[in-house]
Amino acid sequence: MKTFIPTKEEYKRIAYQQAKKAFGDALPEAIREATRKQWMDTADVMEMLQCSRRHVQHLRDSEQLEYYQTNRTIRYKHSDITAYLNDGKVAAGGAK
Repeated sequence: MKTFIPTKEEYKRIAYQQAKKAFGDALPEAIREATRKQWMDTADVMEMLQCSRRHVQHLRDSEQLEYYQTNRTIRYKHSDITAYLNDGKVAAGGAK
């Protein structure tokens, strides 16, 4: 059995490759999370859900979407919309 003992340069290269892979996988999602709007209006929700204004209203009326209303302004939390989308997620095996 051979033992691999890397040189300082090899160790740096291996560490750099592993860090690049780890950050490369996680960084895009972290950037999206940090830059997205926390509060969305109905147009944003329509775009995210790919549905009509009437359907968003139906989801509100049927209490499937949480919303916040100040006077006539209705806002939705991004996390609530994401949770709604994840509720309908089907696993690869077909089970919810």
